[in-house]
Order: sequence, then structure tokens, then C-alpha cells
Amino acid sequence: MLTKDKLAETLLNELKEECFIVLSLLNQLDTPGISETQEDEILGELSARLTHLEIHARERKKKLTLKVSFPDFSTSGLQHICR
Repeated sequence: MLTKDKLAETLLNELKEECFIVLSLLNQLDTPGISETQEDEILGELSARLTHLEIHARERKKKLTLKVSFPDFSTSGLQHICR
């Protein structure tokens, strides 16, 4: 059985992994000569990952009763980041 500390560590590691993927996708957008198709695919994946990250973080927040505020990862928030 997982202790609360071990559960918190596991959940935070999962969030970190998702954040690394998001950072990787953001870095891919900076690739010189990226095609419009590639950019669209990356933005689609980024949007899905950010939505998943937000849901995952909120879910974990409830389970661990952490008092943390999460940024807006909605589509409008993503559009603001990518401009």
C-alpha cells in the first residue's frame, strides 16, 4: 500500500514527465524551417498535452488536498502562450 508521501512523490513525478513533454513540444515549435503541417501537428499535440496536464493536476490536487493554483491551460490560454 502506498503511503501519502509515496503517492505524492509518484504523482509529482507523473506531472514532471508530462511537463517535460510539453517543453519538448514547445522547443519543436522553434525548429527552423518547420512546415505549416508540422506546426499544426505540434500545436494539436501541445493542446492535448496541456489539457491532460491541467486535468491530471487538478485530479491530483483533490487527492492530495494541496493548496496550489494552476495556470489556465485552456485553448485560449494555449493560444496566448503560442503567440
